[in-house]
Amino acid sequence: MELKHLILALIMSSYYFTHSFFLHPPVKKIFTDKLLFSFKAYRIVFNFFAIFGLLIIYWYSKQINDALWIDNNILKLIGALVVLLGIYITYKSFKNYDIKEFIGITAESTDTLQNNLVVEGYHNFVRHPVYLATIIIFIGYFLYSPNWTSVIYLLVTLIYLQIGISLEESKLVSKFGKSYSGYKRQVPKLLPRKFWR
Repeated sequence: MELKHLILALIMSSYYFTHSFFLHPPVKKIFTDKLLFSFKAYRIVFNFFAIFGLLIIYWYSKQINDALWIDNNILKLIGALVVLLGIYITYKSFKNYDIKEFIGITAESTDTLQNNLVVEGYHNFVRHPVYLATIIIFIGYFLYSPNWTSVIYLLVTLIYLQIGISLEESKLVSKFGKSYSGYKRQVPKLLPRKFWR
């Protein structure tokens, strides 16, 4: 591992921290109440910068000329299939949400986002299917391109998701109360029970 890999890990960590910071309810309240952003505008600007940040991470990682540890076409095929599985889980999980509202096009207030507790579909098996899909995508990318860059993608994301899930669940408990607490007791966080029982 070289300095450029550590810089990539730092850029990714900074991105994840910033992402969580601007999703934190008191921070959103400052922008929407004190700085007079409409929630719709805040959400659109947030999503724009979130995408821009991901592009920076992708651009920087492409500047790193990592040699593959294993260059095998079968492994590449398996990796690509795993990535497609992760994308499919993401797609199916988002079917329970209003995408226009999520992006900010139709969002009017913080109360309009995830106004009902979603427990259908993949949410019936794990509490965070989109995060599980993200992990699957990065595992697939590692199989497709096994090198330090893909390891950093996977490790930094795994570490961040534990923090992100904790922050998200504290918001969900405060919003849905006993309903979410009961759901939390019944449904595992990331790994469906049938795979680890």
